[in-house]
Amino acid sequence: MTIEFSSLENLKITEKPSQFCLGPLQSTVVKTGIKLDSTQVGVIFPSINYENKAGISQGYLITNEIFIDMIDFILPEKIPLSDFRDLWQKYDWENKVNIQTTFQ
Repeated sequence: MTIEFSSLENLKITEKPSQFCLGPLQSTVVKTGIKLDSTQVGVIFPSINYENKAGISQGYLITNEIFIDMIDFILPEKIPLSDFRDLWQKYDWENKVNIQTTFQ
């Protein structure tokens, strides 16, 4: 099986998941990296490519969209003003969110 992710304008897939094999009633966890260009809601379109054990027939499934809102990943925190200023200077303005999902 191969899981492929595509996205719209403000998201970029930074890591392509590797291929894997699943037997009957097995499951696996698939991880990928996504780079966000803005705090707007983004949409990821996953699809699954698979073939049978003999490699003769190949299938293609389009799954439901995954909606990502950067605000869901931002948590409030209290830090001293001097630490905030240091962190603000070091911030590279690229937000990355890791996605983890289970397929069965």
